[in-house]
Amino acid sequence: ESFVKEWFKPSAYALILLRDTGYPCVFYGDFYGISNNNIGSVKELKTLLDLRKEKAYGNLHDYFDNPNCIGWTFEGDEEHLKSGLAVVISNKGDNEKRMYIGEKYAGEKFIDSMEKCTEEVIIDNEGFGNFKVKEKSNVKKNKVNKKKIHDEYEPIIYTVDGFTLYVGKNNKQNDYITTKLGKNEDYWFHTKDIRGSHCLLKCNGKTVKEHTLVACCQIAAFHSKAKLSSNVPVDYCFVRYVKKPNGSKPGMVIYTNNKTMNVNPTSKII
Repeated sequence: ESFVKEWFKPSAYALILLRDTGYPCVFYGDFYGISNNNIGSVKELKTLLDLRKEKAYGNLHDYFDNPNCIGWTFEGDEEHLKSGLAVVISNKGDNEKRMYIGEKYAGEKFIDSMEKCTEEVIIDNEGFGNFKVKEKSNVKKNKVNKKKIHDEYEPIIYTVDGFTLYVGKNNKQNDYITTKLGKNEDYWFHTKDIRGSHCLLKCNGKTVKEHTLVACCQIAAFHSKAKLSSNVPVDYCFVRYVKKPNGSKPGMVIYTNNKTMNVNPTSKII
């Protein structure tokens, strides 16, 4: 027999699964149902598990300021593309919370993953959104238009000696990985005077060995107009030396303090 009312189970699992503390767990009967006891599965549970896996990362901001309506947000992080999440729970009528999720989302739209609120939430320039909730809970995630996700937020990803290398497939992705994902101490790669992808090696404070730099240059050469050539020159430098001129087109940057390495293009990691 279940002593938790059905309407409250999604709210309870939001607290269990979508927090940065505690040990997340799921009861067998709630996921699969228990036919002998006429207990059905929690239909929202799969969505909550997906949100836990894909969205619940980064800095946490709590809004536990009302006995009947609480909320929290995750800003997302660089290692999990498209992460970031806002959660609002109500146990007494429709409600609304103004919550901070990050200035980087300014202008972005959030939708209700539980599909109870049809109104989209637009994040303001200060990184706040007014997240509405129907009675008996809601969970919202970062929407970002599907085409925008495809064009800007899904670069090619390589693992090179334990480091993550992002490779843009078009100018919008090049802008994204260079100006959004890149931090000062990360490495940036591009073929010298040859059209090609921006490549970003996330360093996370670790020392990068020469072998890793060579492999990244080879990959950068492979993702360029010179992929069928040999002895291709590739420039690389720290991201702090890469600048995007005001008003410039997507993918346009200028850089200084670079080094140049001549390599043979390949996408195979040795």
